[in-house]
Amino acid sequence: MISQYRPMLCGLTVIALAASLLPADAKVNEWTRFRGPDGTGVSDATTIPTQFDESDYNWKIELDGSGHSSPVCWDDRIFLSIVPADNPGSRELRCLSTADGSTIWSYTQAFEDYHNHKFNTSASTTPAVDADHIYFYSASAGEIILEAIDHDGKMAWNRRWKGFSMEHGQAASPILVGDTLVIANDQLEDGGGFVMGLDPKTGKTIWEKERRSGKAGYSTPGVFEAPRTRSGKQVVFFSMTHGVEGVDPDTGKTLWKQDPGFTFRSVGSPVYTAGVVFATVGAGGGGKDSVALDLRSNPEKPEILYRMARDIPYVPTPIAHDGKIYLWQDSGILRCIDARTGETVYEQRVGGNYFSSPILIGGNLWGMSREGRVVVVKAGDEFEILGENEVGAGVHATPAVHRGTLFIRTDTHLISLGGASRR
Repeated sequence: MISQYRPMLCGLTVIALAASLLPADAKVNEWTRFRGPDGTGVSDATTIPTQFDESDYNWKIELDGSGHSSPVCWDDRIFLSIVPADNPGSRELRCLSTADGSTIWSYTQAFEDYHNHKFNTSASTTPAVDADHIYFYSASAGEIILEAIDHDGKMAWNRRWKGFSMEHGQAASPILVGDTLVIANDQLEDGGGFVMGLDPKTGKTIWEKERRSGKAGYSTPGVFEAPRTRSGKQVVFFSMTHGVEGVDPDTGKTLWKQDPGFTFRSVGSPVYTAGVVFATVGAGGGGKDSVALDLRSNPEKPEILYRMARDIPYVPTPIAHDGKIYLWQDSGILRCIDARTGETVYEQRVGGNYFSSPILIGGNLWGMSREGRVVVVKAGDEFEILGENEVGAGVHATPAVHRGTLFIRTDTHLISLGGASRR
């Protein structure tokens, strides 16, 4: 926004203007990837009711297709991917208006069908978005696809990699870290996996790290503090083949590594609070193992603080906030633990079954079940349910929060709730 001002403005004035404008700008574009800012799943919005019914919606539109990707937002637009019901051999990136849900444009991508888990879809990876492009990560039989679509719905560049071997389909989403677009691609023996950093403007490779094939991974990388990197951040990957690894997003250099890691599959993302990285793995509908690593005492060789093998999620990513980790389990049990000790603060049943990851809005936890129930729980030491709501269809996608408005993708519809315009 500063570029619109005349050069005659003195440097001090420009700095003052930047300081006043940037926080507002950052809040406008707050949910630009899976689970929002740095993948934390945390929003400070206070304009979303914890108890609601359909009369409280700003709007509700039918999506007429399948997909579990989360909505992402930029300015007055929402982006999501979908396999349309009337054209199952194609995948669409749709651009919708935040005002009323109307379609502004739709970009269509043909693909060859491939094997998915019965609970997965061919539109499950969440796009990432910045001022230039929407980054559309997907798959076709025998290849991985990454396309950059501009804000007018035109392809700016694309990359394709041969080899696609995942027993449950694709799920890991792209993320933007500073000036780097990062993708994860863990595959089976014949797939040939890698993780990669690309220039988001051109699609050219900045760095690439080969991944030992063996087991497919489905987790979207986490982003945590790293003061000695140019961006001030690190990207954390993990899988049952590679353990857990922190990488400099600017160069691809390994900052630390905990390996060997797990004997189960990674689906949820790693999370971070109070100097602790926490990651879970599982199989067969439940969490089976986890690790908590202390990045505070020795950031180059983190110590294992604890491991847990029960009462942990498999598919939903935890929420890490203010020194606590909230483990919203697939089976509808919510467990709150101390991040540094692993001690249980409370463990309570909220009911239902969950694939969608919880998010934290204005100090409250929101969980959305496969049965279409939305449960709101107060964050903190004491368990308290603040709201129990029904949205009319199951929820598999993780919701998004933008400009104080909540966007819920159900199996059939997209719903807008809250914000300044709510009744």
